[in-house]
Amino acid sequence: MRTRFIKVKKYIFCLIVFFVFISFCMGMIYAWLRWNDSVINEFHLAESVNPIINETFSDNVKSNVFVSIGETKYPVYVRASIVVNWQDSDGNILAFVPTFNHDYTLELGNDWFESGGFYYYKYIVDSGKQTTNLIDKCEQVNASPEKEYNLNVKIVVQTIQAIGTTDENNISAVEDAWNVKVNDNGTLSKN
Repeated sequence: MRTRFIKVKKYIFCLIVFFVFISFCMGMIYAWLRWNDSVINEFHLAESVNPIINETFSDNVKSNVFVSIGETKYPVYVRASIVVNWQDSDGNILAFVPTFNHDYTLELGNDWFESGGFYYYKYIVDSGKQTTNLIDKCEQVNASPEKEYNLNVKIVVQTIQAIGTTDENNISAVEDAWNVKVNDNGTLSKN
């Protein structure tokens, strides 16, 4: 009987210690929350630029491909990727990749340079403005390996703000994100 009474006392003692510990922790959390200054979130949602790809397509020739920038609060730099493949009318893509200067020709604009698989527009594009031609002319010169497939040239565009820096070292956002060089006159070049 005495052992049972001791076990109950130990159980009650453990419960009391547990509740004292929880109360102490809750008190510390309350004190920390009560006497620490609150922090206001200073982040702002990024503005959507929504670049638009403009092109002319006639007689299986894609030409005058350039990028327009909508109304924004800041100027941007533009880069694009040119994806060329064989595609049928249902959107299926053939496993064989078209070969440049064999299956198609591609004349690029002068104000763009290639680096790491992207084409970079050298100049800043202001709100509501456009680039010069990325592609002057792209033309299919040979048929696809399978009859029902045609040359498909897709342009994927990205923009990044042209003003501001990313850290205390004054590295511009475009240099940090895209690994290109911003020259003294604001134009881009290979890094």
